[in-house]
Amino acid sequence: MSNLRVSFPFFLLGHNPDRLHCLRQPIISDQICRNAYPHLFTDSMVCSGFMHGGASSCQGVVSWGYDCAMQGRPSVYACVCRYNSWTSSIMLNN
Repeated sequence: MSNLRVSFPFFLLGHNPDRLHCLRQPIISDQICRNAYPHLFTDSMVCSGFMHGGASSCQGVVSWGYDCAMQGRPSVYACVCRYNSWTSSIMLNN
């Protein structure tokens, strides 16, 4: 199974982060993510986390989810690489 490595202040149930940590969390299939977030999950997103809850990054400009580290609600991340061309053109022209 593939893993996503996130380096954000991540949330462990009952503990608020005060410094940067690294968390390895499994990539979750698109179908499971679509079931967790009907009508919200798109092809430009990838889900990662623990379906049993307990730990997640819960923060970041390219991520979202319902609440944080909740059972059945994985973290959702933007597939940033899909926007490389657009980002490059914006940076070159501004």
